[in-house]
Amino acid sequence: MERRQFLTTGAALAAGTALSARSAAATPGRRPAGRLPARADIVAVLRRVADHWIGAHADPGDNQWARATFFSGLLALHRLTREPRYLAYARGWAERHAYGLHNGVTTRHADDHCAGQAYLDLYALDAAPDQAKIAAIEDSLHRMADTAAERHDDWWWDDALHMAMPPFARLGALRAGLVPRDRYRPVAARAWHAMVHTAVHPDGFLGLVQNVGDRPESSQPVTHDSTADFGVGAFLLAGTELAALGGG
Repeated sequence: MERRQFLTTGAALAAGTALSARSAAATPGRRPAGRLPARADIVAVLRRVADHWIGAHADPGDNQWARATFFSGLLALHRLTREPRYLAYARGWAERHAYGLHNGVTTRHADDHCAGQAYLDLYALDAAPDQAKIAAIEDSLHRMADTAAERHDDWWWDDALHMAMPPFARLGALRAGLVPRDRYRPVAARAWHAMVHTAVHPDGFLGLVQNVGDRPESSQPVTHDSTADFGVGAFLLAGTELAALGGG
């Protein structure tokens, strides 16, 4: 099972509570549906958001965690749509950084490992997998595993669950039956409707994203025009999972 099935479903469920009230306020008398839209409608929104980001960023950016999260989302969308532009953009980014890690293979920081998720995805997409694409992340994680008996407190903050642990294990939740589908699918659907109707602009710009920070008051104020690469990536990851659940 893939790790993002657990992570993104959790993000969508959490977002539902916060955004549903805003969506209802923005559209008086309208209550977000507890039923997922058709798969094609979900994919259309995902394409709009991804295309806007790519169009606005000819430079694919660095290989730190925030941009790496975007590329994890973009590659999830590529697997769903098989859109060659998404794969080409992701490959260009990875090749620019020689499939390397921020701070090199000796890093033990979870943020630096985040790019490894996208490198693993690109490796898996090749007809003839190229070991060089995952050499850096594999080397770095082996170094950590080999010294685990002496040092095992590197990933002490909650974000490390997304940054570094996924290359070790790929998990599943709603689609794998680890949580009751009948109970949580409507919650995920309401979260999706709230995000789409509240945060996505007509041109695909994703707003209401708090930028990088270590506490709730960081990067304030958050507005309809606030966005960030990792927020777009998380939206794409959540949406591709919902599309896989199947709407109708």
